[in-house]
Amino acid sequence: MRGDPVAFHALIVDDSSAVRAFVRASLEESGFARVDEAETGFEALRLLAANSFDVVIVDVNMPDINGLELLAFMKKSPRQQSARRILISTQAGGPDTERAAQLGADAFLAKPFEVGELLGLLASLLGSAEEASL
Repeated sequence: MRGDPVAFHALIVDDSSAVRAFVRASLEESGFARVDEAETGFEALRLLAANSFDVVIVDVNMPDINGLELLAFMKKSPRQQSARRILISTQAGGPDTERAAQLGADAFLAKPFEVGELLGLLASLLGSAEEASL
């Protein structure tokens, strides 16, 4: 993913500052040009309404608007139609995973996850965008 980093803009949505810092460091190390963060679902909605993202990494469980509600918003948003959506959660499998797929999630990543898992998933999801930018 070290092609043209200007082509990639990510949003991390998680109420845990430690998770956001871990994901941000992973993305920046891999060459993402822009990484935005949202601590709450409301903050994420504001960013999603004003920006286009290549990838949105969103936690399921948050205190206000949860990750599934954000996926529902993104599914209806013309601005976010091309964004890749990765749902992250400590609760692997089950109804949240099924609902996320119905709402357009491209992948589900169970916490805790390794940097290599995240980067491999991103390379898979953004491969065609990377090839187009080279």
